[in-house]
Amino acid sequence: MQSIIELTDKILSLAIAYPKPCQISVRRFITTRDGMKKMAVLFDSIGFEYSRQLFDRITSAQWRIISDLNRERSTSPNRMSEAKILLEIYTDFLIESMSADSPEFIEDPFAFLKELNNYELSSILGKEDPTQIAFISLHWRPEEMSNLLACLKPSVKGQVVLQILRLERIPEEALEKAAAKFANQIKSRFQGIFDEAEMDIESEEGSESIQSIVADIDLDSEQKMLDYIKSKSTSIKLQFKDLKDI
Repeated sequence: MQSIIELTDKILSLAIAYPKPCQISVRRFITTRDGMKKMAVLFDSIGFEYSRQLFDRITSAQWRIISDLNRERSTSPNRMSEAKILLEIYTDFLIESMSADSPEFIEDPFAFLKELNNYELSSILGKEDPTQIAFISLHWRPEEMSNLLACLKPSVKGQVVLQILRLERIPEEALEKAAAKFANQIKSRFQGIFDEAEMDIESEEGSESIQSIVADIDLDSEQKMLDYIKSKSTSIKLQFKDLKDI
């Protein structure tokens, strides 16, 4: 069986990449006392402070119950197998994420980027706005985003990660319009690399509205989460190893 650290890292990766499906999974777990006990194991592994930021749909009353259950668990002589519980949670998160009817599994306007090598990706995305690069995460799996981030400069990479953490707070319709517009802009600017295609460029309004929403979001909680990921999460730290330079 995988270790507690490995499972915690995988759960964190899913929770960041697919926040909405994972929120649904958590809400399903906390409908029963047994499920709350399992969430206590997860939140204790991640850290309760950071769990509150990741799973912000849990009510204050539910947090109190989970915290009490965690204290009871820590003093119980018959503690449940933490690794077994985390594996169950990871499996549920994974199933929910893979079955979600979300944009990343419907149409991928950035599919053409997957045909490029690292040098080409770096050349094309290196000077783009991190907010717009983050849109790609709406359609790509975590391992695909990791490969893309590896092509970016450390300063850009760190900003893209922060913007990805913000995306959940922005309306899906606005995100999809802005993402499609960004994909078309890239194709238009680099016709020498991509096959010429008929462009359906969206208006500037979608992108500007995204920028205004993002500008109003406080960075404090995202920065704390990023600091935690860098210091605690082994697999994610390897993916974002250059974040220390931002």
